[in-house]
Amino acid sequence: MSTSDRIRDRIPTLIATLCIASTVAAAPLATPGERSVDIAASLDDHLVVVGADDPGSPSLPSLADRLEYHAYYPDTLQVYRGDVVRFRYEGEHSVTFYPGGERQDTLLVPDELPTQIRLDGLFPSRDDCNLGASREHLPPCVLSSPDQYLNAGASPPNLDYTARVQVDLPPGSYAYFCIFHPAMRGEVEVVADEEEIPTPAEVEAERRAQVQADTAAAEAVLAAYQQPPREIVGNRSRWQVQVGGSTPDGRVAILGYLPANLTIEPGDEVEFVLPPMPGGAEGHSVSFLPDDLRPFTPLHYYEFRCDVDGRDAGAPGAPGALAFLAIGNDCPEGELEMLWAPQSYAAPLRSQGNVVAGPRPVHDSGVLLTPREVCDDSCDPWTGQPLPDRFEATFPREGTFGYWCFLHDRRGMAGNITVSG
Repeated sequence: MSTSDRIRDRIPTLIATLCIASTVAAAPLATPGERSVDIAASLDDHLVVVGADDPGSPSLPSLADRLEYHAYYPDTLQVYRGDVVRFRYEGEHSVTFYPGGERQDTLLVPDELPTQIRLDGLFPSRDDCNLGASREHLPPCVLSSPDQYLNAGASPPNLDYTARVQVDLPPGSYAYFCIFHPAMRGEVEVVADEEEIPTPAEVEAERRAQVQADTAAAEAVLAAYQQPPREIVGNRSRWQVQVGGSTPDGRVAILGYLPANLTIEPGDEVEFVLPPMPGGAEGHSVSFLPDDLRPFTPLHYYEFRCDVDGRDAGAPGAPGALAFLAIGNDCPEGELEMLWAPQSYAAPLRSQGNVVAGPRPVHDSGVLLTPREVCDDSCDPWTGQPLPDRFEATFPREGTFGYWCFLHDRRGMAGNITVSG
């Protein structure tokens, strides 16, 4: 295995490890509420699946494995006070309870350095209870106040990730959200002891039916796609490639380029455009990079360093032993920050004139985000300006030019532009 291959393989492992780390001070478990339960016996009483396993589609094999479900299954779960809910992750999402049940956009937070933003909310908010991988031996985290912040953190790719939450709250509905996908919302409804609630089998049947319905809606979107728009400008063509997509309700995102393979003529221009995403933003990139640079792309977009603020500033951290993997030296325990570097959206890695003529120079869009009506986590946190939702490239010579989305590379989001005269 080459050095670049080893580095590339290490990056998702590092990010996965960071996502399951937490340095928030331990808080005491609350006393169970009105309904006494045996916690050990109730670990699997209630199940919410965060996202969904994609069942695939024989009729649409090229994109069937690239559907991302932006929903909790079920959306609303009824429980009794003191019951334990197990959240099983099937996608790169989060389960986050905010004070007052109102979502707070905390993903992109300006750092103390004007050239960086902090990816907040990636880490579990507690390390003394069962939030995340390798913590199944710990007791459930107790949600004991509607004004409590409880974050299970982000789910790393290809890693079994679960969280168990004991709901010690009076009857009522309590919302939780996904930090990454603003429209992704679920509810735990606590009912009185004398009320009947659906059985686990009934909840599972409902879950399966909803996944099937959402999958069918995504397949309908893919089946309806026809030819890429083409406009004649002077003596050349201007094509348009759709970057991702979603169902009309936003419950399923399509992690693919439409079309994934496009044949054009020398001198043609291609515009890559993110379509509207109902309810929120989904980030992608269009990255024309030589193979030897692909392993280093995440290091270009993300930065890891010792926190210059110190833990009192409330910045997320990770055990100092991880710092050696990230930045080549040791940090005090809990002092490692994960940062989103500004080039991820300023995108200095662009060729002059937006020309793609070979493996070099690099031509990269940086992070593209669908605009939202409210400029929050779809905007530059420093300037408040919307991040771009489109990207252009011109192809002057014959050849096949591959590109990919660095955010969803391991989900197979890639495409090819073939230039033929």
